[in-house]
Amino acid sequence: MPILPRGTPRPAGGGLPEAWTNGGALRDGPPPPSETRGTIPAGSSERQGRSSARVGRKMWERLLLGMLLACTAACGGGGGAGPFVVTFRVDQVAPPDQASGIPRTSDILLFFSRPVDSATLNENSLQVVAESGDRIFGSRSVAPLNPGVVRFTPIQPFYPFAVHRIRISTEVRDRDGAPLDSAYEFAFQTAEEDPVLLEQHQIVDLGDLLSFGRFFHRATPLNDAQILVAGGYASLGSVLGRIEILSTRTRQGFLLPAPLREARAAHVQVLLGDGRVLLAGGERADTPFQPLASCEIYDPALFATVPAAPLGVPRSFAHAVLLADGRVFLSGGQTTGPGGFRFLDDAELYDPVADRWTPAPGRMATSRSGHFSALLPDGDVILVGGTSAGSSGERYRLLLGRFETPSPSAASFHTFPAATLLPDGRPFVAGGFDTLGVTIFDPVFGFLGAVNQVGEERTFAAAAAFPDGRVILTGGTDFKSSPALLRTSIEVFHPIGSTGKMFPLVGVRLPRASSHHAATTAADGTIWITGGLPTDSALPGLRQVVVLEPK
Repeated sequence: MPILPRGTPRPAGGGLPEAWTNGGALRDGPPPPSETRGTIPAGSSERQGRSSARVGRKMWERLLLGMLLACTAACGGGGGAGPFVVTFRVDQVAPPDQASGIPRTSDILLFFSRPVDSATLNENSLQVVAESGDRIFGSRSVAPLNPGVVRFTPIQPFYPFAVHRIRISTEVRDRDGAPLDSAYEFAFQTAEEDPVLLEQHQIVDLGDLLSFGRFFHRATPLNDAQILVAGGYASLGSVLGRIEILSTRTRQGFLLPAPLREARAAHVQVLLGDGRVLLAGGERADTPFQPLASCEIYDPALFATVPAAPLGVPRSFAHAVLLADGRVFLSGGQTTGPGGFRFLDDAELYDPVADRWTPAPGRMATSRSGHFSALLPDGDVILVGGTSAGSSGERYRLLLGRFETPSPSAASFHTFPAATLLPDGRPFVAGGFDTLGVTIFDPVFGFLGAVNQVGEERTFAAAAAFPDGRVILTGGTDFKSSPALLRTSIEVFHPIGSTGKMFPLVGVRLPRASSHHAATTAADGTIWITGGLPTDSALPGLRQVVVLEPK
């Protein structure tokens, strides 16, 4: 049976994202306020997108030209309003409302009932917004021969296979100064563009390259094309104290003669600014639970570790980040003491120059273990998910010395999720116990979700990012299955604007089912997957090493 750490609750869920439903037809005016706008019929958008994408550019332009000529006739050529116009409104739009498979380089045409004052067209009065929330920038112009037609031309192509909403406010006025009768909104979906995913030939199985099988270990890229693999469980109840080095150039590995100063698993491992690696805390045993306060630092010049000051509180399953000033911020985790087992709501700061741990001021709003944290551009630290934390996230204000809860909170629970940093530094968190959600924290927009969710439940999976922004999710455990199922499947997060979309890989799998493994992005852009828990947890940990190569 796969391992579910002690005290893990079953969250109430997180819900599925809103589905595109309720199809529509071309409107002859603004919709009633009660009607849902900008929706795409469920289950049909992909088929429609692929078929519509095959419509030639000439056919599309003929359609626009036909609508333009029709409006020119109705509006009386280049002059004022036609004889039947009563109010200043939007009569037609192109692409039509609810259309799908629209070419990404298309212009948007708006057909008004009266000539439009071009001075009232701006980023606020005429907005184009992708489903990710990103604004689409472009030019707005009034047709010279028919001032009742407005053209929006995007600066860059629209996002692929994404819903885009066009919002026209009453700030738009006609040439007599009269405002639009009422705000208008419509939506269309662009054609699908085959994303760059991953193919089986990009998965290189290096076999049992590790000297010791291990899970709940840590793997850290060093500054010299090497990866440090340390600690972990060799098997249930047996903690490892051995260190291995993997060369990303030769794709060989070697076991260091000197062991860790203390065997540890589920510890924190952080690359310091001087190229050394801090190993902090962890646990020396699972039953009975024995958290560690001891720390050590791996020195590449010595091929061994040296002692370091201990933590103030013994803890495992904490998370840590390197701060801009060279210190390490370590948060949360789980420990035990006179009161018994408990999750932690505090943080500690490590100064590698002084070799000293100090308590960080403030307390979290909720304790958390098995969470993820990341350094933000302004020097703050964001914490996402964790056991007992629900869907909450917290921001540690380093200069103020306090935790704050961003609003709104993350949309999904994330307990022992797959998490990594995107190339732009934003944290990416996916899945976890009893959830399929995806969360990205953006320093400007806050918590964002992906366009869709993870396709399969996977706890204790591993995530790592290619330099182009794609994130690879590998393996993990589905605890909803009976018995619990370890996965070989892989999913890819493909970035779209400020968020992105998850894609399952059909027929592309890990060589062996695995969970509790580590995924590391090397300096050359490859992703290294090491170790893992085997399907039969009574057996030793996996020695496998798999390399994923970017295209």
